[in-house]
Amino acid sequence: MPQTPNGSMLLGYRNVSPFNSAGKLGWTSTACPPVILVAPALALAPSVFAHDWGGETLTITNLSVATVTPISVSAYGPGLGSPPILLPVGPPGVQLALAEAAQGATTGGCMQLGFRQSSGDTAVFGIIGGPVNADGTNVYVIALNSSAGETGPDTGKPAPLGYFATTSGNSWSYELNWPSGLVYIVYFGAATVVAGDAQALTAGVKTADQNPTITLIRL
Repeated sequence: MPQTPNGSMLLGYRNVSPFNSAGKLGWTSTACPPVILVAPALALAPSVFAHDWGGETLTITNLSVATVTPISVSAYGPGLGSPPILLPVGPPGVQLALAEAAQGATTGGCMQLGFRQSSGDTAVFGIIGGPVNADGTNVYVIALNSSAGETGPDTGKPAPLGYFATTSGNSWSYELNWPSGLVYIVYFGAATVVAGDAQALTAGVKTADQNPTITLIRL
C-alpha cells in the first residue's frame, strides 16, 4: 500500500487455504521491524488488526511456513475498499452483511449510535470516527452477545484487550457528542477475544435474516 491514511484503519486478513495449515503475515512500515499477524487455518472470515500507520507506506508479506497458504488481505476505513452503504440519520437503520461497511454523518450535538443482533450470535463491529481518544486513535471495536459480558465505559470493568466495549446482550448503544463529520462502521461477524495487539476476531457466516442492524439517531 503506497500510502496509508494519516489516521487509524482496520486491516482484515484471512487464511484461504483449503488445508489445515496455519499461516502468518508480516507487516512493515518505513524502518519498523516486521510485526507478525497469525492467520488461523480453516477460518471462515477475516481476523482484524487496528492500527495507525501515520500515512506511511505499508508492506505486507506472507511468511507462512507451508508454501501453499494463500492469505487474503483487505483494508477497511473511510475511502478504502468497497464503497460503504449510506447510514441515514433516524430509524429504521441499515443491515450489514459480513465484512460490509456503512457510513453516515454526525451533525454535531448529541447523537446515538445503536447496534442490534437478534440472532444471539456474537457480533463484532469496528467503528472509525470522532475526535482522537486517549489511546491516540479514533477506532472503537465492540462486541454484542459476547462471553466477556458487560465491559467498557460505565460498566466498572475494563474491556478485553483490543476492544472498546462488550455486552452479553443483543443490543448496545453509544451516546456521542462529536463535531460534524463522518462515522464509518464495518461488521466482522462472530468473534473470540484474543489477547495481544493483533485483534484476532474469527468470524462466522451469517444468513440474510441474521444480519445485524445499525442505527444513528439524534437525541
